[in-house]
Amino acid sequence: MHKWFQRWKPHLYTLILTLSVFAADQWSKLAIQSFFEERGVTIDNLQGVKSEPVLGGLFGLRLAKNTGAAFGLFGGGASTPFFLLAVSVVGMAAAVWIYWYYSGSRWLRTAWACAAGGGFGNLLDRLRLGYVVDFIDVDIGAYQWPYFNLADTFLCVGAGMLILSTALDRRKEADA
Repeated sequence: MHKWFQRWKPHLYTLILTLSVFAADQWSKLAIQSFFEERGVTIDNLQGVKSEPVLGGLFGLRLAKNTGAAFGLFGGGASTPFFLLAVSVVGMAAAVWIYWYYSGSRWLRTAWACAAGGGFGNLLDRLRLGYVVDFIDVDIGAYQWPYFNLADTFLCVGAGMLILSTALDRRKEADA
């Protein structure tokens, strides 16, 4: 048992972090929907909904139905849900393959876990609801950032970590 545990311990860490990210995403979506339902707003009735300021207006909470890709891109077409579902499934399969091939460092396992947990969170929304629940509203001056959720945040953090790792590896190779 001890040898087995030592061999699988890094993967157990990744699994726990992936499930934690997934759970935080799903819990946050349910909590935000409950928060707005208490105010008479549902995901199917979003007309005139205003953003609820958080942390002195640093960002806001606003329920949104995202039928597009990340940050609402490419939404609206009749074939969009099937296309995005297919892309999500293929992307997650590729991520699993990449993980098994490049899971040597804790940094890469953490990056993968963040991206996978977020990806699975949004994939479950698409499978279950046909859309993704977004709720984070950020305005920078006059610029309105597209609404997003925790899954999107973790996907971006994981992707950023992978990009940084790749850049640092290439720099090491160039210096060698």
